[in-house]
Amino acid sequence: MYVLPTERQILPNNTTITLNGTEYKILDTKGKGASCVVYLAENCTNKRIVLIKELYPINLGIFRDKENNLIVPNSFCEHFKFYKHKLCEAYKLQLEFHNSDETGNYTSDAETMVEAYSTLYVIMNKVVGSSYDKVVPENITDVLEVCKSVATVIGFYHKKGYLHLDIKPDNIYVLKETNQIINLFDFDTVKSKSDLENGNYIASTNKISAPEITKAEIDEFTGKYLQEVDERADIYAIGHILFEKVMERNAIKSDTILGKKFNLTKTRLLENSSPQLREKIQEIFQHTVVRMKSERYSNTDELIKALDQALEIATEEEKGYLIDNNITVTTSNSYYISRKDKLSEIRQHLENYHIAYLYGIGGIGKSETAREYAEEYRDSYTTIQLSIYSGDLKALIAGLKFSSDDKTGDYFEKDINIRYETKLSLLSKAMINNERTLLIIDNYNVEPDSDEYKRNVEVMKDLKKLHIHILFTTRTLPNDDKTKIDVEEFSKEELRHMFFAINPKDKDKEERVAQVDELIETAYRHTLTVDLVAHQTAKIEGYGKKTLSDYIKVLKESGINSGINVAVYNNKDDNEKSDIIFEHIRALFNLTALTEKEKYIMVNACLLPLSGMPVVEFESFIDLENYPNSKSNDGWGEDSTISNLVKSGWIKRINGEVSKITLHPIVSEVTVNELKPGITEDKCKNFCDSVSELIDKNNLKSVDTYKDIFVSSADTLIKNKDRDSLVYVAKIASVLGDLAYYSESLCYYTKVLAIREKVLPENHPDIATSYNNVGYAYGKLGDHKKELEYKLKALAIEEKVLPENHPDIATSYNNVGYAYGELGDHKKQLEYYLKALGIREKVLPENHPDIAASYNNVCSAYSDLGDRKKALEYLLKALAIREKVLPENHPVIATSYNNVGHAYGELGDRKKGLEYKLKALTIEEKVLPENHPAIAVLYNNVGYAYGELEEHKKQLDYYLKALAIREKVLPENHPDIAESYNNVGSAYSDLGDRKKALEYLLKALAIQEKVLPENHPAIAVLYNNVGYAYGELEEHKKQLDYYLKALAIREKVLPENHPDIAESYNNVGSAYSDLGDRKKALEYLLKALAIQEKVLPENHPDIAASYNNVGYAYGELGDHKKELEYCLKALAIREKVLLENHPDIATSYNNVAYAYYELGNHKKELEYYLKALAIEEKVLPENHPDIAVLYNNIGAVYMDLKEYKKALQYLLLATPIFEQTVPKNNTQLARLYSRISKAYANLGDEENSEKYLKLYQQYNNQ
Repeated sequence: MYVLPTERQILPNNTTITLNGTEYKILDTKGKGASCVVYLAENCTNKRIVLIKELYPINLGIFRDKENNLIVPNSFCEHFKFYKHKLCEAYKLQLEFHNSDETGNYTSDAETMVEAYSTLYVIMNKVVGSSYDKVVPENITDVLEVCKSVATVIGFYHKKGYLHLDIKPDNIYVLKETNQIINLFDFDTVKSKSDLENGNYIASTNKISAPEITKAEIDEFTGKYLQEVDERADIYAIGHILFEKVMERNAIKSDTILGKKFNLTKTRLLENSSPQLREKIQEIFQHTVVRMKSERYSNTDELIKALDQALEIATEEEKGYLIDNNITVTTSNSYYISRKDKLSEIRQHLENYHIAYLYGIGGIGKSETAREYAEEYRDSYTTIQLSIYSGDLKALIAGLKFSSDDKTGDYFEKDINIRYETKLSLLSKAMINNERTLLIIDNYNVEPDSDEYKRNVEVMKDLKKLHIHILFTTRTLPNDDKTKIDVEEFSKEELRHMFFAINPKDKDKEERVAQVDELIETAYRHTLTVDLVAHQTAKIEGYGKKTLSDYIKVLKESGINSGINVAVYNNKDDNEKSDIIFEHIRALFNLTALTEKEKYIMVNACLLPLSGMPVVEFESFIDLENYPNSKSNDGWGEDSTISNLVKSGWIKRINGEVSKITLHPIVSEVTVNELKPGITEDKCKNFCDSVSELIDKNNLKSVDTYKDIFVSSADTLIKNKDRDSLVYVAKIASVLGDLAYYSESLCYYTKVLAIREKVLPENHPDIATSYNNVGYAYGKLGDHKKELEYKLKALAIEEKVLPENHPDIATSYNNVGYAYGELGDHKKQLEYYLKALGIREKVLPENHPDIAASYNNVCSAYSDLGDRKKALEYLLKALAIREKVLPENHPVIATSYNNVGHAYGELGDRKKGLEYKLKALTIEEKVLPENHPAIAVLYNNVGYAYGELEEHKKQLDYYLKALAIREKVLPENHPDIAESYNNVGSAYSDLGDRKKALEYLLKALAIQEKVLPENHPAIAVLYNNVGYAYGELEEHKKQLDYYLKALAIREKVLPENHPDIAESYNNVGSAYSDLGDRKKALEYLLKALAIQEKVLPENHPDIAASYNNVGYAYGELGDHKKELEYCLKALAIREKVLLENHPDIATSYNNVAYAYYELGNHKKELEYYLKALAIEEKVLPENHPDIAVLYNNIGAVYMDLKEYKKALQYLLLATPIFEQTVPKNNTQLARLYSRISKAYANLGDEENSEKYLKLYQQYNNQ
């Protein structure tokens, strides 16, 4: 019996065929359409490369004999003749269009048509260009130009009375060097309008064609096409090319509704484009890719006009939460000046607006006023916390001190967004619980409309929603005048009181009072200036070296505004006043003859943040103990210490649990100006070395507490612009990135780059380093396009200035490859990883660790591309090197073993997977302490591997071992303990103890809900797991409830098309299915599939899993053809990317078999069940229940086919396994007995038939 081939027999590469006496060697298959196959071939005589189109229609059962002749079954001969006629007509049209002056340059050149091998061949010139389906456009202009070119040539077709009807990217070749000139291929569908009117039309198989031609309806009486097809079908197709390139997907039915709006701001090509261009593209979509033909442009001229307008726009834009601080206030000081009059005003503003700004120039007491308010209204608040702003409001909120901060031990959450959301959530809960919170943010000197201001806007919005009281102090004028509270200079009487409280000398003498008043007026009633002079004179006048008069004199003579009176001063703006005050403090600083040691202390103190640094730690950082003593020039006697500098007013002491020191911002500015801090032995080298040493210890939680010090020192030292300072600032940027302060990290990296670009030669290696750093920071912020841009800049420099195969170029190739991977371009990712590997294999010793690292990178790219076999190949290469060059039990080898084990597991070789994971565990148990957390990780991995092998008791055993370690060494609510509870729960589930499973999963969820913010992705994972557990307990409403909770989190915090959202859609779909709502189930499953098809590689295993889910859903709805279609799609992927005997392939065989059963095709059903059985008998234990199910299914098929002996054979194989593994009341066992009874009956064995009938009746009644 002849069986029709299910696939065409394509000519293999290197096959030689003879056409018109000329031999051609087949080089490659370039394309396959419904009726033809196109080959790339070489003319064996002149070596010219050509394209050969072979007529070989699909679905006609045609096969190829040994001589390459096509053999057409008799029943399809007439069909084949029809296709030959079509090709001849298409060939004539192609010649006509090619020879036309208007369309010649746009039409592929068909040289000749040849009849050979019982079919037709068309030989065509090879076009030097790219098939547009393979082109990833760099910009929107390129796409618009291609679309315009297509519209132009199609316009000529229309004028000649023809419609193309199959315009799609793979029928368009874009020529090299230009986008204006394109070639159109495939004229098989080109039709004249008269042909269409006569019903001479076959519906397009092109799924992106206009709706009216993808579902053709032919009148059964007249044979005519029921819908009008005209030029607008081609206009739809041209619009779809633009849509596909912009949206990076095909249009679906919902996209073609009238007035559909698309979010173009999130598309790669338009995210940085103007609103005008996005609006124009939107308009083009609405008049091309629209179901209603009447809404489309009526002709190509209208489309070309719109494309020209879009091109013009595109061309033009190319140009151009909370622990109370117990705030220590200075009101107890005898010299503190109260601002009682301001406190009620502050209170009123906070009650009215929740936010208030204390505004005034530096040095007049804004910070002390804020503290006084906190003391005065202490009883009005549950919690008061003061923080000092240092450049990033989100980082400040993320760094607020909450009681929960120390509950995670050494665990440090690196994601600043998670830290921020956690603190915001806790502040919100405090508000809901009616806790009264005051947050003081000191030194918020942010210029309105600056980038820093804009960066803080969303945080400000979040804070306003909380309705807590927030009091800012600022030197910059706030945008919102109603929230501003002016802080003016004190009166002369108030400042006189302060002076004599600090320096009471001769306070009762009129002459002294007049002199102090003169000082106050000379200082323009500036608090800090008077304070400094009071402290200085209190200390020095007793030595007779300087007097108050000397200080007054130096103030009068300082700066360009020397000698102006108070009235003139008061009329100046705040910036001018600040300049005058700066000059005053500078004059006082220079009047104080500091010793070398004092200068050393001050030049380092100017690196400190306003929040200060513990005195003892500061002394250690600058190695003050080993600094030589020096005498004071003013005869103060012994060498001045930090304490003396505090007494003289230059250093500010912050009292609290730990005594800290800092400088007033103006004093700090003056110190920088006068002492010029730098990384030299006599200045700040010891401080910077201490910071570097601290960073290198790499304890993130410890390092994070020094963040303000890092930032402050970087802000100061970057002003030097010398190489050492820039290297230091870059190191600070790096640690800020490690601590996940990504915006600040980028800010400092960018500042370093800007300086280097100014002061260094164009292609200096340090600039390349900066480009890499900036790219890294952009990557951490999720802007992978910018990341790639800067990494490519770095690479460009290195390729210019370094030797061809320099190792640093390999490093840059790796960086670029990583960026492409983050953008989802895994082919480019692989390309650059392979480039890096190529260099390293050339210039490094054979078994260098960097080569192993490159093998790992290449593995990751192949894994991302779904090619797990290749991924494993490179992992094994990396392992081979590491086993050669590293000590036998090195931890890196353990890591490699673990990775290889995981890869084998992914490929279905679960025994090998377990073997390598046990090897990794053996090493770690030898080299690490008994209860090291890393051993717990490997126990989990080994447990998972046992689970994959269905050894669930061992799985549970290892999960419990991991849990035991974590409960010993980690804090009570550590996330890793939650992970272990989750794993133990899954093992109990696999063992069938579903109540125990749910118990542990709920324990895990309780921890995560305590330590993580409300919408943390890890909570979504646990909601999913808890939902699954409820499903296993048949509580499907609760199952759905938890799945929906998980989905809600993911939709809130993840990007629109994130794979985890697809996973949640799948879960929700399965829950609806379990509840019997099959339409809802299908709706969610299709949503999941749509995301995966957008963001995952074409043959990714997750897409296969979704195809299976969708197929099952269609089956539940009774659409078994759709069920089969999707199950076969899933199978095709799995057969491509998985090992031959992977269990998932067996699952797919089962699914396909069941679909064939539903369709009544028992032979096909049997074929696929037998394929599934062949795999499961190899990979599963001998008496596994799944094998028994297959025996039963195969037996049932043979029953349907009336092959009763074979049926009985398989049913009896299933029986002992079912009897051992299936509960006695299970209907499956009863049905098996029934089938066996019927098989015996049909074979005439009444005795055994009766025996099994009784067993059936016995178990069916239980």
